[in-house]
Amino acid sequence: MTNNIERVKLFVSKYWSVPLKKLSQNTKLEDDLGITGDDAAEFFNLFSTEFNVDLTDLNLQKYFESEGIGLLNFSWLLGKRRKVKRSLHEITIADLENTLEHSKWIDPIEQKPQ
Repeated sequence: MTNNIERVKLFVSKYWSVPLKKLSQNTKLEDDLGITGDDAAEFFNLFSTEFNVDLTDLNLQKYFESEGIGLLNFSWLLGKRRKVKRSLHEITIADLENTLEHSKWIDPIEQKPQ
């Protein structure tokens, strides 16, 4: 039987066409894999369906840049590459594993160490 981290890695590998050997618990969806904007919304919709998890508490805007060109993104086009992060935490494969284990989104920012 495959453990949860392997199930998540297989899903990410299949969905985003990334070799399994390049994925770890620390792989960041946006920075490492380039999943953002509409792709992130589609990714989490498929993730929810595939694993039957509740993602109603997941606010994608808290974690991912939009695909539209706003004023902050416009400065990037002018060569002032200043990426504004919406959060101090970026969603990782470990966060997806945690979601799978709890069958719902557990916000890693709000999760307190035990």
